[in-house]
Amino acid sequence: MHKFSRNIVNRYQHIVVGDMSITKFRKTWVAKAVLDSGLGMLRNFLEYKSQQAARVFTLVSEKETSITCSSCGCLSGPRGVNGLIVEAVGVCSLR
Repeated sequence: MHKFSRNIVNRYQHIVVGDMSITKFRKTWVAKAVLDSGLGMLRNFLEYKSQQAARVFTLVSEKETSITCSSCGCLSGPRGVNGLIVEAVGVCSLR
């Protein structure tokens, strides 16, 4: 994880990580995979290494990320996995 996080910090100027709660995953069916993967440790590595390298590290809320328009912030996106698609940047159905 040290090599991977160093590679990410060296490659990118702005690093954005979701603030998912690892402890909430303990009660789900993906608990073992999430806890074994060390996501919390990776987030900590990215945070301190980006500070040392004068990179921007941002922790964002993952709430409603699949339905939020990246341009205007409106909640007009799909309500489920079947509706997820990649659209052109700046295209919003409510404009």
